[in-house]
Amino acid sequence: MKDPSWTSTSQYSPAAMVLFKFSRLPALFLVFYSLSDVGLPPGVAGLIQFLQEPSSVTVPLAQPLWWHCSGRLVEASDVTLSYTWLRGGNPLDSNSNTETFPNGTLHIRAVGADDAGPYLCRAQGGGEIDYTDAAILSIATLGSSFALDPISRSITLGNPLSLECSIVSNPTATVSWQRNGSPVQESDAIIATGAVDTETRSSLHVASVDHQHGGQYRCLATNELLDGQTRFSEPATVTLIGRPGFSTPPSPQVAVVGSSVTFQCSTTGSPMATIAWLDADDAVIQDSQHFLVSPGSLRINDVQLKDSGYYTCRATNEYGENTASALLTVAASYRPVAFTQPPMDQTVEVGGRVIFACEADGVPPPTITWTKDGGSIAVGRTDEPVPGRLRITDVQTPDSGFYVCTATNGLSTDSQTAQLIIQEQPHFTTVPEATTVLVDEAVLLNCLAEGRPEPEISWTTPLTALGILQMPSQPTPTLEVASNGSLILSTVRREHAGIYTCTASNTVGIVSTEARVTVHGPPVITRTPSDVTAIEGAVVMLSCRATGVPAVQSITWTFGSELLETSLRYEVFDNGDLRIVNIGEAQEGTYTCQAVNAVGPSPTVSAHVTVHVSPAVEVRPVGLTYDLGSNVTLFCEATGDPTPVLEWLKDGMSLVLADNVVVLTNFSLVIVGLERDNTGSYQCMATNDAGVAQASTTVMTPDIPEIISTDGNVTVNQTQVGVLPCRAHARERPSILWYLSDPMGVRGDGIGRGENLPGTRGYQSSITEEGDLVIGAVSTEDKGWYLCRATNSVGSVTQLIYMSVNYPALIESTNVRLTGSGGSSRAILTCEVDGHPLPSVTWYLPSGEPVVPTDDSGRYFINHINASSFLVVNPPEVRLHDGDFRCEAENILGSDVAAITVTIQGIPVIVSVSADVSTSSVMLRCFSKGAPTPQISWARDGSFANLIPGHSVLVDGALIVSDFGAALRGRYVCHLQNRHGVVSAALQAPSRPSRPEVGAITSRDVKLSWDPPVPNSNLSVDSYEVRYWQLWMNTSAVRTGIRETTGVTLQGLSPYTPHQFEVRARNGLGAGDFSDPSVMIFTSEDVPDAVGGFTLKSVGNSILVSWDEPVALHGNREHIVYDLVYGPITESTSGHVTFTKAHDGIALQLLPDLEPATEYQVALRVRNTFLGAWSNEVIGQIQTGYPAPVSVLRNVRAVSNSSDSIVVTWKAVSVAAFIRYIISYRESASGSSFPDISVNDTGAMQHIITGLAPGTAYAVRMSYETEGGIAPYSPEFIVRTDEDLSVSQQAQRGPIGFIVGGIFGVLVLILVALLMALIYVRCRRTKDKFEPSPAFDPDSLWINRRFVKKGSYEVSAVVNRNYEPSDTLASNDSEYDLAARDVAGASGGGPAAAANPGKQAGGRRKKRKSNDDVIYKDPLNPEVVLVKKAVLGDESPPKILLNDHEISFEDDHTANSTAELIASDLDTSGHSAFPTFPDAGHDQGRRTVGGPIRDDYPVLKENTRQEKLNKKARRERKRQENADQQLRDREFDSGYQKKASVAGMFNVKGVFSRRKASVEVDIPRLEANEADNSGTRSPGLGDSAVLY
Repeated sequence: MKDPSWTSTSQYSPAAMVLFKFSRLPALFLVFYSLSDVGLPPGVAGLIQFLQEPSSVTVPLAQPLWWHCSGRLVEASDVTLSYTWLRGGNPLDSNSNTETFPNGTLHIRAVGADDAGPYLCRAQGGGEIDYTDAAILSIATLGSSFALDPISRSITLGNPLSLECSIVSNPTATVSWQRNGSPVQESDAIIATGAVDTETRSSLHVASVDHQHGGQYRCLATNELLDGQTRFSEPATVTLIGRPGFSTPPSPQVAVVGSSVTFQCSTTGSPMATIAWLDADDAVIQDSQHFLVSPGSLRINDVQLKDSGYYTCRATNEYGENTASALLTVAASYRPVAFTQPPMDQTVEVGGRVIFACEADGVPPPTITWTKDGGSIAVGRTDEPVPGRLRITDVQTPDSGFYVCTATNGLSTDSQTAQLIIQEQPHFTTVPEATTVLVDEAVLLNCLAEGRPEPEISWTTPLTALGILQMPSQPTPTLEVASNGSLILSTVRREHAGIYTCTASNTVGIVSTEARVTVHGPPVITRTPSDVTAIEGAVVMLSCRATGVPAVQSITWTFGSELLETSLRYEVFDNGDLRIVNIGEAQEGTYTCQAVNAVGPSPTVSAHVTVHVSPAVEVRPVGLTYDLGSNVTLFCEATGDPTPVLEWLKDGMSLVLADNVVVLTNFSLVIVGLERDNTGSYQCMATNDAGVAQASTTVMTPDIPEIISTDGNVTVNQTQVGVLPCRAHARERPSILWYLSDPMGVRGDGIGRGENLPGTRGYQSSITEEGDLVIGAVSTEDKGWYLCRATNSVGSVTQLIYMSVNYPALIESTNVRLTGSGGSSRAILTCEVDGHPLPSVTWYLPSGEPVVPTDDSGRYFINHINASSFLVVNPPEVRLHDGDFRCEAENILGSDVAAITVTIQGIPVIVSVSADVSTSSVMLRCFSKGAPTPQISWARDGSFANLIPGHSVLVDGALIVSDFGAALRGRYVCHLQNRHGVVSAALQAPSRPSRPEVGAITSRDVKLSWDPPVPNSNLSVDSYEVRYWQLWMNTSAVRTGIRETTGVTLQGLSPYTPHQFEVRARNGLGAGDFSDPSVMIFTSEDVPDAVGGFTLKSVGNSILVSWDEPVALHGNREHIVYDLVYGPITESTSGHVTFTKAHDGIALQLLPDLEPATEYQVALRVRNTFLGAWSNEVIGQIQTGYPAPVSVLRNVRAVSNSSDSIVVTWKAVSVAAFIRYIISYRESASGSSFPDISVNDTGAMQHIITGLAPGTAYAVRMSYETEGGIAPYSPEFIVRTDEDLSVSQQAQRGPIGFIVGGIFGVLVLILVALLMALIYVRCRRTKDKFEPSPAFDPDSLWINRRFVKKGSYEVSAVVNRNYEPSDTLASNDSEYDLAARDVAGASGGGPAAAANPGKQAGGRRKKRKSNDDVIYKDPLNPEVVLVKKAVLGDESPPKILLNDHEISFEDDHTANSTAELIASDLDTSGHSAFPTFPDAGHDQGRRTVGGPIRDDYPVLKENTRQEKLNKKARRERKRQENADQQLRDREFDSGYQKKASVAGMFNVKGVFSRRKASVEVDIPRLEANEADNSGTRSPGLGDSAVLY
């Protein structure tokens, strides 16, 4: 909000106001300007409220700048303000680089150094003026070099380190530190960065320097506004003084037998260290042909299996020594790393989840690690659910890049890279704002958006013809889209007003925003008045409409110089219309309209009004009758303004002048010699601009009827209805009668009146009301002449009509005559026909073919004479002409056919042969023609058939063969003979066709073709049969009924199946033999069938999908895969995952690691990869459950509470979908179980089991249940309830004093014995009584300080042979368990000495070591450091790192966790070192080792019930731990053959003295510590230390 002191001119001078304005700017830019510099007037008003004001910005050179300024007048918001930008006291003018817009926006296209400085925006309007605060434009800069570089220095280990650097930057630079080329992590140093004046300063501070802090440091500076500009400081070297450290410790190596391997070792610290190499027995390695020793490396040539083990680099200087070891693994064979599944590129939206899969093979088996090229993998959102799988959840934009999967087995290394592409839906960073502007001004609408991929900006405007404008657009005369997405309207027009929509889109999504542009200007006349011609006395409406922004205030009309207002003659409406009532010639003239609004008046518009007088007309004479042939004159006179135009009409139509009709110059109409066509109604029509008027008269003659129907004869089809038209017209309606007539018109009998007798002409006739004659069911007798007569009182007229009748064709007679003999004979055939119209005649040969008289033989001649048709055959032949000729007559109503039999003498001709097969016999026939009729005989295979058994000849000459099989196998010949000669014909089954040829092949169709069989019979082939085999299925099929063709396309075959085909022919006698088979072909592959038995089963947060394999694959099994498409049920399936499974015979797939309690849709389809086609999908839906819990309930304890109860305590869990805790217990001796106890409160931490038997041992274990299942149970605890102490005291005989004294004496003896034992233990400092914390963390190792001397301890990996990677989803097992040893133990032996007596092989005692830094690495995962420094004896307990997990020196004990401590554990304040019991549910067991007891520990009081309970708890705890230790010792000593958790290995007594070597990795022995020869303890250390 603007300070009122700035806008008031009465309190401050202009110079003071300027000083006040700029005193609020940052110190860097505080500059004083004179009044003329900023351009302020002597006084300003304060009635303008700014809605947008520019703020100071820093911009890189050559970048654009947009500053916005807008406001309103407080007391008149509808007043449009104008804006001016000021700099250096002068208004800014638009130029090629600077552009100002009327809406207050300032645009600098490319900022230059001269543009820097202060700017003001001035708003004015309505007589008011005001200014914004000054905005400073400064240039982004970054110094070319650092003003202050870090300084090299030498520093002693443990001392603090500080380094500084600074650089000039605007705005403040981002400064980071590098050590030896790598970024310095915040966990290693404290880095602080801030701005002082124009400099950005940064400092690095290390509280206590250690070995990793040595090296070369330098600063790196960037400016967020200057992309691509980076500055590095000069390097500074930090030299460490003290015990040596390792800059490059030796790394684990893997080698193949016979190869060479080299360990590298380099140190830090000053003075420089000397390096020696030690073997697995800690003996110094001497330079030899096998071992090549140098200060920085150890090379082993011709590596053998015996060379496996740890090799140690020992560095020594005057401050001490340090060691680092690495494991050499020797492999008998080697295969280089090869990827079996390289990672694939992935695309995911922000917030999604992605999994990179990477698998490799090799010998030894490789390990897989993930890195990100040019960056680091996100922490907290990434994990590896199974080895080789990198999962990233809640994906963010910085996660994009290339991810590198590196596989190494120590002998070879390979990498594969996959790209992660992040997509983000567009979102707006700047949206356009509503703007009001005057016509011809300019407008800028800003629209900026971000997203991945970078979104494209487009605009839609009110100008729909422009369509969608893309960024950048081609500029139009008034509008363009700038390169940054903003829309510029350089010259606003009224049509630019409306909604402007800015749309940002990319491949992920689309968003839109809109703003309204309001254009102010003078009104626009939207409806202009039109010139009007009105009839005198009419009402005239002149329309004048206007619109405008701001709204139209008024619309006025003027006539001449007169301002029109509402009166008796004029009415001015509010909408701008003008109405003129009863207009006359005085109101003829021009009318002018104009509209006005707040901006000003519109241009005027005008309309002219013309007044006209309607015409009047008169016609003479009216209503006369004229005789035909007389002359007629009609007169027409008319008046009107303007002078009307005259026109004559006849019967309502424009008059067409006939030869005897004339129109004179005075427009009189004259008819000379009146004819009947001249009669009718005549109208004279007068027309002018005012209207039309007409007058009419009639010209009539006497009323004699007139027949108006058309002349012409009528043709009717027989049996149809005949209609003879006769229509007449007269003023007096005539009557119509019909008569029979002759061609001369002589009238005969009347008809149509129902008086005609049956059988006479016109019997079924009637006359319609209109006068037509209707004859029903016309027959041929009805044809003839008919007469129509129309009569009225004036006279009559007649008309003659002929009716003809059509009837169908009819053959009346036929005849045939043969003349001549031999070659000169002729046959003449005659056919007499009738019908109307006359039929056409067609002749047909006995063969059924039509006779063509013009064929090449010249044998046929046809002649038609009237109704007779003649066919001449010259000469006739038996083969062609013996038989029935056909004569066919046809017209439009029908046809008729007659047969003419012709018999010709000659040698017989066989017409056809046939074989009719019945159930068991065959009838063979030979049909012939020719005269005389021939005799027939039969032969079979050259023998007379009638002499063969089973053969007989019928009277008609047919041969009967009773054995169908015999008939099919024989060849039969029929002989036909008359006196002219003999002929014969053969009948036999067809021979074999050719082998089928295969054409086009699809998955289910095959096209075949073959050649027909060689003819062997007069029986023709009438069909074919195709037989085919499906070889894999051992099935065959026959396709029959293939008619008269030598090819077929077989359909419905089985896809991807071998087929063979053969074909045979069939005639009337039967089928012949099959052809040779075709070549074997395979049908093509096809879409596989869908699966069946599709089921979904929820397994925790996974889905188990099972199905039945398809009935038919229809393709190569190697081409068949299953596509599983699954994802949460949403409106879109675009984000669903597709998993492809090979067709391997296992119809089962687990979809793991899904979102719990989520509805999923799973679709399964079978796909043929060769075809790229798939079966129909089967779809199912299921809700996932929760993952099965895999972690054991922690800190479970069970102790006796009384003689009939046990208290169970545990550490509460925090898991999703929790249901209950489960307490299971049984009697330890008898094994009798009791019902489980459920505790439903997730926050509960204890429960008391009641109703138990006194003095009885119970086994107790615990678990918990979630919706995903029941977690693994904890180990069983054996707890014995207290004895029942209610025994009567009276049973104890003897004096009470004697009893008390005896008890006191026993107690004194026990106290003395305990004190002596404590002294003995303290002196010996034995370690074989190690007792860990009862609340032992499964991944930690506690060492009781009373039994262990100062030294360093290592934790090594023990290979777990029971581990299975596939158990990852449902197992809490681990690939490695942990073991431990003391590598710098106290002199005098310890637990290790007990297990491995003091001498090694060869009788030599192992050399003691004084190291306090031991570095061990996992040989199968060199990047993981298992132990980093675990020192006992320092002044303050250190933080220990295991796998880079930092653990404080405190441990989370439950109640009773130190219940076994003796009285010496009390501190000087007298407080107990352990909590009271039974309040086990509270965190009362936490203490700081070596420090004071917490205040909330209760004071131990003697002779109380509480103290008795505490003593009981201690005794029971001792007994319980002894039993547990014995059980664990037996399990471990058996060779570690079954799964054992980490807790099971370490939560034991004497862990170092009772453990055998691991099955794969030896657990080293403890050694004495040379550094502690005095046997004294370092002050300040408590009783315990923890290793991680």
